[in-house]
Amino acid sequence: MPIGASAYPGPQQLAFDFYRVPQRPLPKRATDNLYFAVLPDPEAARRMTEVGARFRERYDLPGRVHPAHLLHISLAHVGLFAGLPAPIVSVARRAGAAIRMAPFEVSFDRVIGFSGGQHSLVLRCARGDGEFTELRKAIAGTMLRAGFRADPSVGLTPHVTLVYNGLTVPPTMLDQPISWTVRELVLVDSLQGRSRHVHLGRWPLQA
Repeated sequence: MPIGASAYPGPQQLAFDFYRVPQRPLPKRATDNLYFAVLPDPEAARRMTEVGARFRERYDLPGRVHPAHLLHISLAHVGLFAGLPAPIVSVARRAGAAIRMAPFEVSFDRVIGFSGGQHSLVLRCARGDGEFTELRKAIAGTMLRAGFRADPSVGLTPHVTLVYNGLTVPPTMLDQPISWTVRELVLVDSLQGRSRHVHLGRWPLQA
């Protein structure tokens, strides 16, 4: 069943929350978290896990390092659901397929601890912020035309979460930035409590 605009774990995690009108209450037990994201390429993901492990050891963080296959940059939240609704997935897939944008370069060069929420250890973006903004606005436009409404109160700071339940870590520059070319948009179904992501759609970026 679809739910209303939702609060996603982690500060400034998502660019937009979408919801049908009228809003419905959150399910007591959500099973699926649906959102659009960008994924690091395999080499960037490998380096990110190494950074996470190094900082986890340095600051004795209690949380585990996210595995490479779960690393992502969230762009737009479609919703939390108790059972994945096929009509919503269909609309989101159409929205993803309608995006027209050229590939772009990104670079993440800082590690920082978010002090709120789950005290996450994250990588922050040094290059590509403008392109991420452009991409998330494009997603919002296609979703709005499909009958969804965006909650503009949810901001976006492009980042990759490396460790949950960590202590606050002072901002630290990496010796070498982690960079790659973003070439596709992905619709992710995060299976709640199972540490598993299912990719329901992948679309190459093209102008």
